[in-house]
Amino acid sequence: MIKKLIKSLLNHHLYDTILGKKEYGKFVVISRSRTGSNLLVSFLNNHRKIRAFGEKFVYLHNRDTNSIYNEIFRKKSTKITGFKLFYYHPLDSDDRSIWELLKNDQSIKIIHLRRRNALRAYLSQKIAQNTKVWVNSGDNNVATDTKKVHLDIDEMFNDFEDTNNDINQTKSTFDKHQMIEVFYEDLIQDRIETMNRIFDFLNVSRIQVKTTMKKQNPEKIKDLVINYDALKERLINSEYSFMLEE
Repeated sequence: MIKKLIKSLLNHHLYDTILGKKEYGKFVVISRSRTGSNLLVSFLNNHRKIRAFGEKFVYLHNRDTNSIYNEIFRKKSTKITGFKLFYYHPLDSDDRSIWELLKNDQSIKIIHLRRRNALRAYLSQKIAQNTKVWVNSGDNNVATDTKKVHLDIDEMFNDFEDTNNDINQTKSTFDKHQMIEVFYEDLIQDRIETMNRIFDFLNVSRIQVKTTMKKQNPEKIKDLVINYDALKERLINSEYSFMLEE
């Protein structure tokens, strides 16, 4: 009762200062865009023992990396704390020191979020860039005709290669850390089992999670890509042919 009263009167920073522990769990969700990272963060924040921040390092705005890092991982916390970081963050600076900070602290657990269907990730990225809609909370659906895009297929293959390189680099950089790989498709198709794996990894109790977010592009690929026939011709005999399957 006393803890609840204190919590109701204070913001979470002051609450952590008073009742938090110096030794608390830390994690980072490492991924790329359009892999369900917002969905995963919303699921994590369902848990009363977890505090998950978003893309804290997407733009530094001339701020010092250490100051942002220390705002996230404060001296004391009442919750397991983490944030998400994309392979190419930050976008406005060549300062990559956040990656060294994470690499040098092996107590930080890594949730490596991936998407098996790289075509879907690339397509979703292009649609979001055109529509300016990055999250579907249920009240901002976009018509299929509005979402249709013409894909630069050579650029797409370069994107596949860059993502594969980033995946391998992440595995190498954090080979001394505790790491779990999570796939977007599993979050969608088997939410309970996938989140149970993550909760076990973070050493918290299993709970049922929910979200108000909706899948943004449920349509078939052929209904979203203007030059679908050319796309299919390039992919059908490649290692990525499975990505055309619906």
